[in-house]
Amino acid sequence: MTVTEHHIVVPRTARYAMLGTPTAETKSVWFVCHGYAQLAARFILEFEGVEDSSTLIIAPEGLSRMYLRNSAGTVGASWMTREDRLNEIEDYVRYLDAVHDEVMEALRGEDIRVTTLGFSQGTATAGRWIGLGRSLHHRCILAGGLLPPDLPYEAYARLPQPLTYIVGSNDPLIDRAALEEQRTMLASLGVESSLTEFEGGHAIDVATLLTL
Repeated sequence: MTVTEHHIVVPRTARYAMLGTPTAETKSVWFVCHGYAQLAARFILEFEGVEDSSTLIIAPEGLSRMYLRNSAGTVGASWMTREDRLNEIEDYVRYLDAVHDEVMEALRGEDIRVTTLGFSQGTATAGRWIGLGRSLHHRCILAGGLLPPDLPYEAYARLPQPLTYIVGSNDPLIDRAALEEQRTMLASLGVESSLTEFEGGHAIDVATLLTL
């Protein structure tokens, strides 16, 4: 008996959350990519201190959802797993480009500044979107995580500079040696980066974001 694996591209419904209202005053859009097992509508509340009359926050949600405990428990979302990973990456990059297109078309502004932030698992998502997608990004913030190690060489040229890392002083999920190794690698490619640390753990720190 021979088993073969096949793929088919299908349309599906994805969702994203928005904090703020698009108006003629909107000059800045933040696309924020959540971490593992989070949902967009809850994650976006972390940015209530960032949103104002000129700033719109968009939180796309990962395409894969799961129950976190049992079938009656809390639901979370993930950007990808190691299973069929290349197709999952291609799917979410295409999806994030579509979200970007919809939001920017609604704003109809040519002077909108785009900040892309990834948190935890979302830092790899943000890095791949910027490096592999077609959307324009003016700034990239990696909070509580690193760029994925498998970006193709040409993707690094698409990273906005300086790349901004934000880490909590007590974040148990950050490998400091790996962080410094990545920053050294980026510098060798001509990509500048900065590191900002705050007192805390694996979390979004709005006070630090506001300093940016």
